Amino acid sequence: LAINQVYLNLDTVLIRLNQGTAAVGYYQAAYKILFAFQAINLITTATFPRIASLYHQGQFKQLKRLAKIVYLGSSALLIPIILVIYVFSPMIITKIYGVTYLPSAPVLPILLTAGLIMFYRTFLSNFFLASGRQNIIFYTSLFALIINVGMNYLLIPRFGFIQGGISLVASELVILMVLLANLKSS
Repeated sequence: LAINQVYLNLDTVLIRLNQGTAAVGYYQAAYKILFAFQAINLITTATFPRIASLYHQGQFKQLKRLAKIVYLGSSALLIPIILVIYVFSPMIITKIYGVTYLPSAPVLPILLTAGLIMFYRTFLSNFFLASGRQNIIFYTSLFALIINVGMNYLLIPRFGFIQGGISLVASELVILMVLLANLKSS
């Protein structure tokens, strides 16, 4: 839990220290939309009991089929939504927050890309939870936290609040890749 709090909040602290409260407001405007977007994780929550059941019954073909359905179905829905948001992020920000928050438009699609990767890695984490290998999730998250903190600490002062989103995408990709590598090796 502590790792998650640092992971999800250090960017805002560093933005505040380096760029002031206005930059935090712009970043948080886009971040709040990411929070709403995270409702997609209901899918990962709803599928966990089935994943655990299939794993413990040794029904690995059905488990693989379930994973394929969730990944392909979610991708078919979510990737086009994010592409639309990439194109229309200025309009979305303006409609929700007004023209004052238009500077947050560039970070919105970046944060939602991180949200999509979070969705995939959360779903993948269910397989480690079902098999009792939570330690892999913990150490992978700790490693990603170090990457995220390092990138934020070094780059936010230089590149601003958009770097907070880029750091989140990079660290989420690291988590996803490490989890995938560990899944294939088991």
